[in-house]
Amino acid sequence: MYGLISKQHLDDIITDVTNTLGDGSNHTAHLLLKETAMAETHYGDTPDTHLFSGYGLFQFDKPGFDDVVQRTSQRNKDLIKKVYNIDIDQVSLLALQWSPLLSTIFARLFYLLKPGTIPDTLEGRAQYWKHYYNTKLGAGTVEHYIKANL
Repeated sequence: MYGLISKQHLDDIITDVTNTLGDGSNHTAHLLLKETAMAETHYGDTPDTHLFSGYGLFQFDKPGFDDVVQRTSQRNKDLIKKVYNIDIDQVSLLALQWSPLLSTIFARLFYLLKPGTIPDTLEGRAQYWKHYYNTKLGAGTVEHYIKANL
């Protein structure tokens, strides 16, 4: 599902993407991406049932996708082109549905656009996810995020 071969496949992708785009202090970006995938799709085990929203492992919506394409630095776009041979400006939202690599890259780029540092604690990351990723408009809760990641 979502183009995954195995759970280890996603672990390896997250490690590679955070090694490429930055992992924050204490590997917090790595943890945040793993936990976001758990909260959004149970690490790829929950199929998407919504048409026209929530694409891929990280359940990307169009506004977040467009923000990443528009505001990602040229430096990071060039780095992704060099390392993965992916032109961020040419990716479609639908492509995230079946590519765990694209989905992970976009999730990391999304979080890179947010202010502040990624918290060191699970509860802190849950609040960060709710505020920046799921937002007040999303159905997810801090409690859901924590429960999904225990």
